Amino acid sequence: MNTVFPLIRLSKWFSFILFSTTLFTTTYAQCPEGSVESNNLVVNGNFSQGNRYFQSGYRVSNDLYPEGTYQVGTNPTKYHGHFKGRSRRGVRDKFLIVNGSPRPNVSVWCQQIKIRPKTYYNFSAWITTLVARSPARLHFSVNGQVLGTNINAPDWQYQWKKFEVTWFSGNETTANICIVNLSTLKGGNDFGLDNIRFTSCIPIITKPKAVISEEAAAQVREY
Repeated sequence: MNTVFPLIRLSKWFSFILFSTTLFTTTYAQCPEGSVESNNLVVNGNFSQGNRYFQSGYRVSNDLYPEGTYQVGTNPTKYHGHFKGRSRRGVRDKFLIVNGSPRPNVSVWCQQIKIRPKTYYNFSAWITTLVARSPARLHFSVNGQVLGTNINAPDWQYQWKKFEVTWFSGNETTANICIVNLSTLKGGNDFGLDNIRFTSCIPIITKPKAVISEEAAAQVREY
């Protein structure tokens, strides 16, 4: 098996209020110097296309009272009377609504992506809490290897946190990226996911300036 080399870049936490009701907190990773992020390689990472293009160890259902179930929608209360929250982009936008499983290390969301070897990638997602009790704990993984530290969901509803980690592909050509639930609690452990991104770090290529001789410059001036 090829070795995976996770690289974490820590930064300061900050928070701000959006529309005076929803709190967002984020921590950033970034591409190495001399490179920029590509477009998002995840298909349907904002869940606008519903329950498509991803796999899960959970069961999809319109009834989210049983543990280990999920649905994609705009209003979590529609699927569970105690769930409260909304997409970080507004009440009409969809996100992944989850009732956490009591089984440990179950993949909540996975997608397989073709990648380039020896390339840095940024993996990020936003998480919210749907019941203000025993917030979920999750982590990122690529090809079964855990990346970074555990992701703790917010303590309260209507809050969103962003977590991001940088990963080096080594000799890998395919990445099975997953978000895995670590909590085994039946009370609480209810959360939402949105805006999942996986982007490559593309080297910035600068064209060298043309250098002409004094003789050639003189000929240009004469012309």
